Amino acid sequence: MSLLLVLIFAIVILLINRSRANIKIRNANLEREQLQLNHKKQLVDQELLILKNSLSEFTDTVRQNDITIQQLREELKKEENQNPTYIAEVKANLNALMETHIMTDDRWARFRHTFDQVYPDYLQQMKDEHAKITENDLRILALQKLELSNASMSELLCISIEGIKKAKQRLKKKLGATYSS
Repeated sequence: MSLLLVLIFAIVILLINRSRANIKIRNANLEREQLQLNHKKQLVDQELLILKNSLSEFTDTVRQNDITIQQLREELKKEENQNPTYIAEVKANLNALMETHIMTDDRWARFRHTFDQVYPDYLQQMKDEHAKITENDLRILALQKLELSNASMSELLCISIEGIKKAKQRLKKKLGATYSS
């Protein structure tokens, strides 16, 4: 009888030890998974920061180019009748700057890819919620999200400031109460 009790006691001790070992292994696995998840989160956060910086640089470049274009236009007006060679040079600089400033389809695709990574599903959600939204509307929405001025949008999209205002009005009509300019 006492041998049976000792045997049962030994089995219980072994089961408890095995259970503790399994718990330690499970905890170690959970800690390792937690570390991996933390590392992945850090990588995603770093990538998001890089993308946000990229969009911020884009916005700053657009604003700086707007200022430069405006300065060149003002210089052009001042010097219009005085030095034809200088005028031609300023016009060439202005045209070159405006060419790099325009949002072509290729640039839009690259910009949208970056934008979608920083603001996941923003444009797609707008398109899903409002079937009438066009690709040009999405451009306006994206540039508004970056808080660009009408003048900056105008230069980027190669349309007049009045065209931007009209596009925003149409967009407001399409989106109704969900629109915020």
